[in-house]
Order: sequence, then C-alpha cells, then structure tokens
Amino acid sequence: MIPSLLTIFSFVAALCLSLIPATTVNAATWSPPVLVGGNQPPAELYADLNLRVRPNDKQALIVGSRKGVFVSLSNNPGNRVNINDSGQDNTSQWTSLAVAGDGTAYVAWRYTSGSFVGYLRKIPAGWTGGALEAGFDLSNKVSGIAGGLLDQPGLAYSDAANKLYMAGYIKTSGDATLGFMESSDGGNSFTNFQALAKDSTRSNMAPVMCVDANDNVHLISRIAGTLISKSRVNGKWDNGVTTLASDSTNSNFDPRGMDGRNGKDIICGPDGTAYAVWKVNSNYSGSFAFAVKKPGQPWQILSTNVFPGINTKSVSLSMSADGKLWVITGNDSAPFGAYVATSDNQGSSFSQLEPVIPQSNYSTSGVAIDATSSGKVHVAGSFWLNLPYNTYYSSANYTPAAPASRPTNLRFDVQPGRAEPGKPFKSQAVVTALDQGGNPLKNYNGTITLSLATNPVGGTLSGTRAVAAVNGTAQFSNLQIDKVGWGYQLAATLTNSDGTTASGTSAPFMVSDVPPAEQRNVAIGLKPFQDLWNRSDKAVADGETSRSFTWGPSISGVLTEPYTEGNSRPVQYFDKTRMEQTAGRAVTNGLLAKELITGLLQLGDKDFRQFIPNNSINIAGDQGTNLPNPTYASFLKVSTINQENKVPSRVGQFVTATINRDGTTGNNVDFASTFNIKNAYHDNNLQHNIPDVFWNYMNRTGLVYTSGAYANDKVFDWVSTMGLPLSEAYWSRSVVGGIEQDVLVQVFERRVLTFTPANPTAFQVEMGNVGQHYRDWRRSLLLAAPSLPA
Repeated sequence: MIPSLLTIFSFVAALCLSLIPATTVNAATWSPPVLVGGNQPPAELYADLNLRVRPNDKQALIVGSRKGVFVSLSNNPGNRVNINDSGQDNTSQWTSLAVAGDGTAYVAWRYTSGSFVGYLRKIPAGWTGGALEAGFDLSNKVSGIAGGLLDQPGLAYSDAANKLYMAGYIKTSGDATLGFMESSDGGNSFTNFQALAKDSTRSNMAPVMCVDANDNVHLISRIAGTLISKSRVNGKWDNGVTTLASDSTNSNFDPRGMDGRNGKDIICGPDGTAYAVWKVNSNYSGSFAFAVKKPGQPWQILSTNVFPGINTKSVSLSMSADGKLWVITGNDSAPFGAYVATSDNQGSSFSQLEPVIPQSNYSTSGVAIDATSSGKVHVAGSFWLNLPYNTYYSSANYTPAAPASRPTNLRFDVQPGRAEPGKPFKSQAVVTALDQGGNPLKNYNGTITLSLATNPVGGTLSGTRAVAAVNGTAQFSNLQIDKVGWGYQLAATLTNSDGTTASGTSAPFMVSDVPPAEQRNVAIGLKPFQDLWNRSDKAVADGETSRSFTWGPSISGVLTEPYTEGNSRPVQYFDKTRMEQTAGRAVTNGLLAKELITGLLQLGDKDFRQFIPNNSINIAGDQGTNLPNPTYASFLKVSTINQENKVPSRVGQFVTATINRDGTTGNNVDFASTFNIKNAYHDNNLQHNIPDVFWNYMNRTGLVYTSGAYANDKVFDWVSTMGLPLSEAYWSRSVVGGIEQDVLVQVFERRVLTFTPANPTAFQVEMGNVGQHYRDWRRSLLLAAPSLPA
C-alpha cells in the first residue's frame, strides 16, 4: 500500500520534533505541554486565543472559541468549561479577555457567525470552574449606538479609573464605525460612546488595546486595508488616526494577517510606553513589525523584519516585572509549534526564537503569553489542520531580574514655562532618570541634554542645555527661547554606556510677553490702534463731550502674544478691552469676556486651551472676594457658549431677573416699578434680549474724531465692538465706590455693559473694565502656571 501524503507528512514532522533542543528561553525551563480540556469532547481548537493572569491568585485564565466559548484555569487546564450560554454556534468569534486588579475577569465575543452582536460574560475573582451567572448580548447595553449592532468587541480594564473599556465594530444603517465605550458598573451597561474611525467596508477590524497605570488608552485595529492606532492620553483622544501600516504604501502590510486578534497585539508598560506587534508579508510566511510609543511621542516602528521567515500569522506580547518583553508566535514550517523570544532593550532587538510547545502538525491558529505573574510565565497555543484541533498550555518558572541600573526613560518633574521671549524661563525644567519600572535611578550621574522637540515658530533654545544629573536628577537654570509662540515642547535625552538611550518630552508651554501689572497712559503704539481709539475716545479725553469711555486709557504698551494664524500678533491693553491686529486683518478687540467666563484661553482662530473660569475677578464694581459682586464665573450657567441657555423674545417686558455671586438666579418683580427698564431688542443669533438702556447706549450718536476732525456720527458699531450678547441682563447687588447698590449687568462676547442707577445720567451706562480684568487674568496664568494644559 502506498502511504498517504498525510502519513508521510506526519512522519517527517515527528522526525523534526525529535531534533528540537531542550526549551530553555532565558534560563526558563518550560513544563511539558498539557492538552487544554483533556479528552473532553469536542476536541476543538481555541480560535483567537487569550491568556491573562489573575493578580489575586496568580492563576492564568485561558480563553478561546470554536463551537462554543471555553475557559480553563492554569492550575487545572484539563478542565475546560463552555461559558457560551447564547445558544449560538460562534466558530472563531474573536474572543477578548480583560482582567481587573482584583482578579475579576471579563470575556467578550461575537454572538454568532454572520451577526453583528457582541456577547459578554463576567468571571468572578474566586472562580475555580463550574457554573457562572448568565451573560448577555450587548446590543441594548451601549448608550449611543441605538439602532446599531456591536461586533468583534475588544476589552481592557483600567484599575486607575475602575472601569471596563470596550472597543468594537459598530454596524449601523449604511455605516461602519470603530467605536469606544466604557462601563463603570462591571459591564452591565456601557456609556460615553465615541466614534474613533470610519470604515465603509466590514474589514474584520477586531481591535486590541491596553491601558497604562495612568488610565491612558492605546488601541490598534485593522481599518479597510490599513493598521491604525488611536490613543487617549489625559482623557483626550488624539486627532484623527495614526496609520501604522497600509497595503498601499509599500510597507509589507498583510491585511489577511489581521483577521481576528492573533495577527496583532499591544501592551502597555508600567512607565506608560506602549508596544505593538503585527504581521507583515504574506499570510503564513514572512515576518512581524514591532513598534514603540513612548509617553508624549509618536509611534516609532523599530523593525518590520522581526523573526524573518516565520511561517504563521499568530503573535502575542507580554512584559515581566523587570521590563523584559516576551513574545510568542507559531511556526507552521518544521519543526512545528509555538516559539518564544524576549527583549531586554524595549524591543530594539529580540533573542532567538526557541520552541516551547512542539507539535507534529500545523497550523498555529492562535498563541498567548502572560509574564506578569511574579515567578512564572504562562503560554498557550492552538493548532489545527492535522485533526483533531487542540490547544496546549505550558508554563515556566521565572524570577524577574532586579531593575536595570541604566535609565530607560526620562521624566519632567518640573515642567518648563512662564517664559518671556529672550528671558530665562521662570519655571526651569527638572528632569529625572527612570528605570524600566518607572523608578528614579538615584545612582545615575550622567548627562541629560535638552532640545526643542516641538518648535512651532522656529525659535532658538539657548542656555545650558546639557546638565550632569545629581542623584538621578538634572536641574536646569538659564534656559530661554527667543521667539513668541504657543506649543513649544522640550525633549530630554541621554545615552547610556552600552549605547542605549532614554528620552522624555515636556508638556506644551507658551513663550509670550507678560502684560505688566500696572501702567497708565502709555503711548498707543500702532497707528491703526490710535485711529480706532481717537474715533470714540479722543473727544472724551479732550473734554469735548461728556460720556463714558469706549476704550479707556491705555494700561500697557504694545506687546507680542502668540497666535496660531501668523504665529504671533501685536496687542495693547486698555481699561475697557484689548486691541489686537492679526496679520492681514483689521483691528479687533478679542472675545475677552467670553474667555473670562469660560476659562478658554484663545491662542488661534480655532485653538483654545481650557482653564478654570475666572471666579476671583468681580465683573463690575469694586474688587474683593468678600463682596457680593458677581464674578465672571457667576455668568457661566446663564451664558450661551454651546447653544445652551437661549431665551425667546421678551421685547417690551420689564427686566427683573437677578443673579448672585454664586451664579444662582432669581426674580425681583419690584424692580419693574423701581427702575422701569424694559427689553428693547432680541438678538436672533444667540437669542438673548437687550434692555432699552443698553440698546440706546449701543446705538447712540455723538461727537467722534475722524479724518482729522470732529463730527457727529454713531459712536461705535455695536456688533464689532461688543460682540453678540452671551446672556440676559441681570440685576446684581454690587459694591461700587464702597457703597453696595443695585447694578444691572449684561455680558457680551467682547465686553460687559453695566447700568448703575445711582451714577450721573451720562455715566449710568458704562463699559465694564474687561481690559483690566483680562490683563490680570492672563498675567496670573503666565506667571503662576509652569505650562498650559494640553
């Protein structure tokens, strides 16, 4: 009888297996592979294999799917439990596993072949096998995707936020989206849905993600022929997506190798560095790409030729407590099986692959590894084609080495900032060298060098940029940058004696002229500023008319402030506002009142940075925190910032609304007869009413100075001067000139108007001193904060 090809193949494979050397990766001796599930029927493989260690008891959970979803524990891998109570045949359904710090585990998978419904099960920390509470499908558990279905869910648990995170493929009518959501109740419901990327085709995106100790999330996914990344740092997702590889950019990207989860993996290190690996070249041959994303830096692809010639698409990553990276992959060429390699230098190079689960057949459909358990590394591999389909588990004792004495990362303990152009920063950088575990290296006394990592306007960093560390920390003293700009960042670097490097990046900071604390009647520095001031205020200053100032006296000279459009622009502060001239535009006076109310500092047409709304400067009257006067923050809850708080027309109605310092509002009907102020105009843009006393003031005519002579004309154009009304007008109890009295206040985008009945008639309506207030607020930010928030 002529032997079959399969018989010959098996004989050759067995011969190859007999030649495999003892498996001792990094002096770790692996236990003999154990068949997961033993002889329990059906003897089927775990597709999309997952393995995670429970921190509470150091046991590894092994999870996978085929004709069911199965879970085993490393202390009894032969006991396989089917946790799929959906009643569906979920062959190869992209299982995902996340384990919380307390040992609670969560498993998610696609409900059934051909559907778009996710399913979730919870495994308690003390589970040792047996029955579990019923799971549920996720179609009605995610707020924000009504009418859509969730497919290919990926999980991660944030111990810092005590939340379960899920990402997945969202299928809605005519659309496909990579979405992210979170659960604060142990997976019973998910909220805060966010669409991360669009995909017009169903591309088996199967996202994988990790969460670091600071609740920063890093995610990779296959999207329509590309491998993309998204990161959420400090609670904010990065703009757009980062393309790591594409089948259209000659990057050897293999979209077929991205099916499910086993063609890619991602982990987060203790210092916040993310590591990613994915399949390149052809589906079952070629190599892998490896990339690193350090905190504050973009992804860096270290290699697209890791393990060249390996004949599989399965791969999994982990990291032990000493910072050693562990990677497991399969090999579908003789000798067959699952192989492990390690890296001691953050993935710059890996040891030779060594077999840990030898097999006599192929293919390696899934592999998994977890080295986070102190004293042990766990591995698993699934194999098929030469039936039956089987999954094997092995482990090795491994004691993490002491943290390397050389630095692997740098941390800015003091951020640079409070910087004026050409002057030493008032907040000089302090940088500390860290080991792989994120711990300060007190014995490091090498040199740390600073350079400009982000240079938005071509500034020059000068001063002593290379400083020797003392007890692991370098303190800089005289750094400065010569040009105004927002978004500067410093890069700290060092080179170890073995040639390895460490780096870190500062937070963004501003270089800007700081408004002076007090100057009066400084010369107006630019002709366009002088012409605009002359029109409304020259007659007042010359005594030619009796009315309140539109601009008021100057309280600073011309300063240079950063602005995205044009990089910077000249500004000058006045009592009532600020004049500014962006390149190629007419003079404006800024949305100063809106910035004070919201805390949003404007650094470009669409570039804002969030601070706490100003709750210390009184919007009208005398200053002092012990006074009843409302502050700018008092008006936040009644202003229209994002289309909220709009009011219908109340033209002809009396103005009787009141506001207190804490922002609470009320109504005093007695004000109708006491002051007889009625609404005269309703703005249809932001939809607020303007009282008659303000409307008459905004449209009055009088003596103005134009073309070198006085004439009677409209004193100012109210829209360009005031901006649109942000709020209704409110009566307040305010101390003015030491006397507590009733003052009517209304906030506009650029200015504030006040009506003080006790004032002389010509000065009852006045512009608020927004210019003074904004100058003081901006000055406090530049002098008190080492950097602006990102």
